[in-house]
Amino acid sequence: MNPIEEYYSREDVQKFLLEFGKDREVVAVFRDQKFGKRPNILQTKDDILEEVKKGAISFHCSAEKFVNPLALEAGMPKEKIDELRIGWDLVIDIDIDSIEIAKIYAKVFCEFLKQYGIENFMIKYTGNKSFHIIVFSESFPKKYGNIDVPKSYIEISKKIIEYLKFNTKDKIRELLIEFFSLKDLLNLTKKSLNEILDEEKRIDPFKIAKIDIFGLRHLFRMPYAINEKTYKVSIPINPKEIMN
Repeated sequence: MNPIEEYYSREDVQKFLLEFGKDREVVAVFRDQKFGKRPNILQTKDDILEEVKKGAISFHCSAEKFVNPLALEAGMPKEKIDELRIGWDLVIDIDIDSIEIAKIYAKVFCEFLKQYGIENFMIKYTGNKSFHIIVFSESFPKKYGNIDVPKSYIEISKKIIEYLKFNTKDKIRELLIEFFSLKDLLNLTKKSLNEILDEEKRIDPFKIAKIDIFGLRHLFRMPYAINEKTYKVSIPINPKEIMN
């Protein structure tokens, strides 16, 4: 048995992937970093092992949850996808190729969520150089005024991300300046000075790191899945241990 198959044969890993994948699209990612067929789901541990025997290294899933993920189709109109969606997680994807810089963003974002009394979230290492923060669908109401929250995935998630960025920008800038010299920032980001400054010639945290806003049927690496590029596990961590 090879190490990948041995890892995915663990009962605790199988149990987590099956529970986390409930109501989601779950797609295998192979050695050549190509994705398996879509739509697809995981229903049993045999489904996991079957994909691994075909060469799967990782499993990616949708942030959205659906009444029947297998009813999704390529090119399906947004309105049809909205009808199938029963909920969604907010995934805060810190897009930067520096784990040391990513720690700052992850720390501030987690603290910001806790200020609003949000405890139902997970932060996980991506298995490469950054983090994903997942605010679970259970944190959101089904209705907000006249808005149907499950059907308004794109609109609401975009507004939350923009609100998060607006309210954390100054704190992130302050910590970047505290932890890194300007030379270090330029070396770590591989950017020029003009590329990281705002109009007032101050460091712009969101020119250093991008916070991706997921589109319809966007997939992200599942917690406890192996990163298909680095072969490291995308493992959840305690928010208090981010800087360590």
